[in-house]
Amino acid sequence: MPRPTLGAWMRPLLLGTFAGGWAFAAASASLHRIPQWLAWLPYLTIGKWVLWFLALTGLAIAQLLVFAAIDVALLKLKVRTLPTGLRAFAVAFVATPLVGLSLRLWPALGWNVGAWFLTAMALLAGVGLALRVVFGKQIDAS
Repeated sequence: MPRPTLGAWMRPLLLGTFAGGWAFAAASASLHRIPQWLAWLPYLTIGKWVLWFLALTGLAIAQLLVFAAIDVALLKLKVRTLPTGLRAFAVAFVATPLVGLSLRLWPALGWNVGAWFLTAMALLAGVGLALRVVFGKQIDAS
């Protein structure tokens, strides 16, 4: 089995993570209703889309960094190779919406930013590690 190149590893990681995050942002912005008492404000719909895309871009960047750290750690431990190809793209595409959906379904933490941040980091790491271990390719013994 040939060793994956840095470009073959980064391409699906970057494209999949951001495409999945932005697809989730578009779906969330489409489904999220503006309260009737705010409907008269101009450009509120555009502002809603911008906020969703900014939030999910931040989440995608965090997921990308977590995936990169997990991939390098699993490679160093000789458990998994660097993921490449369509499988890597699909896993990266699914990860950010999965974490975003989990955070939306999580019980309200109020304005406790610290608890929300720790929950988000735990979800990012847990989802990233689980997806990489389950769907990653094992290193050949040869």
